[in-house]
This record gives sequence, structure tokens and C-alpha cells, in this order.
Amino acid sequence: GELGNELAAAAAVLERTRNEWSRQVMELGKDAISELQWADLSQAQRMLKANIGDVQKAVDMFMKALELRARERDLFASLRCVARCDARIIGEDLQEHPVVYLCTRSFTEPLRLQRDQLICTFEAACRSASDSPKGEGRVVFVVDMHGMVPKNFMDSAALKDLANMFGTVYAERIFKVVIVDFSRAAQAAWWMMKQFMTPVTRNKFHFVGEAKALEICRRDFDGPTFERVQSAFQINRDPTSSPSDRALHARRTTINNVPLGPPFAEFGPRRQTVARRQQ
Repeated sequence: GELGNELAAAAAVLERTRNEWSRQVMELGKDAISELQWADLSQAQRMLKANIGDVQKAVDMFMKALELRARERDLFASLRCVARCDARIIGEDLQEHPVVYLCTRSFTEPLRLQRDQLICTFEAACRSASDSPKGEGRVVFVVDMHGMVPKNFMDSAALKDLANMFGTVYAERIFKVVIVDFSRAAQAAWWMMKQFMTPVTRNKFHFVGEAKALEICRRDFDGPTFERVQSAFQINRDPTSSPSDRALHARRTTINNVPLGPPFAEFGPRRQTVARRQQ
């Protein structure tokens, strides 16, 4: 049947990719064990889905993903980075997709310096998502654009780098991206980044105001996650809140040690269950 054909195609993608990757690393005299451990049938299925069934394009994307993971092997192995912004896993939606929240007000340095934290956060969220059959291995993003400093995002190399990472290593990992209070100043950064995204990925971005975002979050997220997102919107829009106030709030509203360190909040039984699954 159709499922059997899809699995056969994914198996072909996996075999061709593993053979090509092994040949490439042998020629370069490099170790490839950790990348080959990551390259399994589920990754091949994502690559195939991202390329609408085109086996050769899926193999090409898979190879690019392996090259990127090899380049950042230490980062993927340790998931340790300097926390320079408030990007974190803040909870999950009703379908058990992990929810990553970040506010651009916390980006006080150029985007290239936030890169490792963004990758660590997404990787931790994807590992959590893979543990939940219901969530289909995908992640929800809430990107709060309030307080954005445009010059920190005018870095085409960093934007391309992140877009390539999300479009290959994390192909078909994005369930939905809610962009909140998108400003005209952010349009240039979006224009640069979307050039490196597939149409399928671009269509997962939803641009809304704060009121609509809260409506979506109330409808789609579990109760504690909605409360944490709502409080994040509030503190990030409070002109009297200090950077240390906001950093403390971020630590109190994360449910994962990556990337900010252990959560400060006292978790209830439900939050402990979610947190354990996301370790």
C-alpha cells in the first residue's frame, strides 16, 4: 500500500545517504559515528516528506544536514552554550508538541551570538518531541517581536546559517510558528531568512498581534503553558521591568535545563511529568 511505498522510499533515502556519507568521511579521514547514529529511518522520512517524495532531493538535504551536524558535533553532543537571550522551552500544547518561546527584547547582541542558544533550544525541544508519539516529533514556536532592535538582526550570514540549519537538520520539525507583534523594522530580516526556506516551512508562519496570539495560545496550549506565555508577554511589555527581572522570569518559566539551566520554579505534579519527559 501507500505506507509501504513511503517506507520503501525512505529506506532507499537512508541507504543512499549513509553510503554516500560513509564514503565522504572516509575520503576526508574523519569519524562519522555520531552522525550515522542520528541518520535513522525517521530522519529519512522527514527528509522525504520535506521534498514531497523526491528521493534525490531528500538525499541531498540529508547530506547537508549531516554536514551541519558534523560541523557542530560538540554543540549537539553537549547542548551547552552561553545563555544570551530568553529562548527556552516554556511548555507544550494540547497535542504534546513542545513550545519554544523567545522575545526579541532579550536579544541585546548581534544574532550570530545567539545562534548556539537557538540551536540548543530547538535540539532539546526536538528530542523531547521525539519521545511523544502524539506530537509527531514536531515543535511549536512563539516568537515575540516586542522590543526588537533591528540592527541586531541585520546579519545575513547568521540568518542564512540558521535558515539552513532549520531547513535541513530540522526539516519537517516545525509544527507552527506564531510571530507576535511583527514590526515593519523586522521585515528586512524576514525577507532575508525566508529566501532560504521551503514554501512548506514558510506557510507554517503566522503573523498576529498580542491579543490574537493570546487567543491562539489559550485555545491550543495546556493551562500552565498558557499562563507562562501570558506572563512572558506581560513582563516583556512592562517598561519598568529590568533585564534581571526578565531573566529571572525566564528561569522560572522554563521546563527544561537546556539552555538556561535548571528551572527555578516549584513544579506541580503535571509540570514535573512534562519536565521529566523533556530531560
